[in-house]
Amino acid sequence: TVSSIPVITNVKGITDTLYTEVAHTVAEKYNFRARQEFEQYHDDQTTDISSFDINGAVVNSDIVHDDPGYTNWRTLLMFDSFLNDENYVTANYMYNDLHSNSTRDVIGYHEHTTDSGGSRRKTNAGAFGYRVDNVARVERLSLIIGARIEDSSTQSQMSGSSKYYDYTLPGYTGPKPRLVESQLDDVPINETLRVTYRGIARTTLSFDADLEQRALHLSERDRHGGVNSDPDLSRQADIDMADQIYTFKAVRRLTRALKSTFKIRLKDLERSTTDQLDDSAFYPGYLDSYRTTGHEVSFATDYFLPNNATARLMYQFIHEGIETSLGGTTQNMEIHRGAGSLSFSPTKKLFLVSMFMLDNYTLNTPAAGVSASHAQGTAPFDFRGTSYSLLLDGTYYFNNRTSSTFGFQHTEAIGTSDFAGNYAFDTVKMMLKYKQTENQTVGIGYQFLNFNSHTGSFDDYSGHGLTATYAFTF
Repeated sequence: TVSSIPVITNVKGITDTLYTEVAHTVAEKYNFRARQEFEQYHDDQTTDISSFDINGAVVNSDIVHDDPGYTNWRTLLMFDSFLNDENYVTANYMYNDLHSNSTRDVIGYHEHTTDSGGSRRKTNAGAFGYRVDNVARVERLSLIIGARIEDSSTQSQMSGSSKYYDYTLPGYTGPKPRLVESQLDDVPINETLRVTYRGIARTTLSFDADLEQRALHLSERDRHGGVNSDPDLSRQADIDMADQIYTFKAVRRLTRALKSTFKIRLKDLERSTTDQLDDSAFYPGYLDSYRTTGHEVSFATDYFLPNNATARLMYQFIHEGIETSLGGTTQNMEIHRGAGSLSFSPTKKLFLVSMFMLDNYTLNTPAAGVSASHAQGTAPFDFRGTSYSLLLDGTYYFNNRTSSTFGFQHTEAIGTSDFAGNYAFDTVKMMLKYKQTENQTVGIGYQFLNFNSHTGSFDDYSGHGLTATYAFTF
């Protein structure tokens, strides 16, 4: 049986933006800039969704009318200066006031519901950056530091009516009033540090530190009166975050045609949650506070071959673990990844790019119970698997106006890599393009897709697609 439901949508949107900007330079090196912006947007949308039975009678009909809009005030104060040949400084401030609102009317076949509400977000943010070269008179040693602090508050409210189950069921008395309110206070603080040394011939060493502290206060309330529904769902919580990410990177150009890159990254992400008001029946809060730690090691080598050909080999190891204050260790993940690529032009008119990638994925979760999964693993809900991908893309230029692109991809997973069981995926695509004029191009293309699930846990499918394109540049 083939059926269709027509959907008709009319959309009309109007936006207005006004701004004024003043810039001034003092002593030929201190640059000041101030900018005031105002933006207003209003949208009017009407969507008609109707379905009919075999005799043409209306089975269901919904006319949805949306009326969203917002106004935004933004103030920017900016400063930057090259103090001398080795020192650069910048400082910026932003105030933003975003006020949005919307109304939705749903005129249904059996009833009419209306929802309206809006939100307001006020933000104050300041940023500072400083760069110095030849630190402590060490040639080719540079330092970059930066800091950003933000204080924002968001309040929102939505009121209207809602229905909780089908109108044909016993006890249904029509839509019930509903009020949803929330407030979010957010204070993120970011610090960055980068040290770069280029004093060793053909070598670049760098160290990056990215730190963030964040304080969130969340308050939400959902009040409604309906059949089989709780009258008041509320929660208040304080969430404190402390993130640390450190990266060391070394790049060595061994010869003009050979470059190697080595990178180590360490991360420590902490989340501390304090529930001030909570209904355990709806939010058990099992994880509570938790901490994510991990590290990443990668090594890559780039080869610059004759005739503008390039090749790259890469290995990457990723480890990540999650610990919770209530549940202990909840997850350990390891990924071993190898990849290689080659790009070259066998002829003047043909350019090819090929790539190979192999992933070995392991996820260990201390879950209990019996799993009905077809996938292999050391315990229920554990994942182990390997996947690989082969890709080939190319472009052939027949002449200055006509060109063709083509591509092939084969991906196969063995075990439970990518959380999708054992599968194979293939795609072939090609497109022919013709440049009619300097700013107009037309094209026609074909694509074939094929997915095969080896375990039967997903439906197999294949598809053919045709595309036609027209591009116009101003």
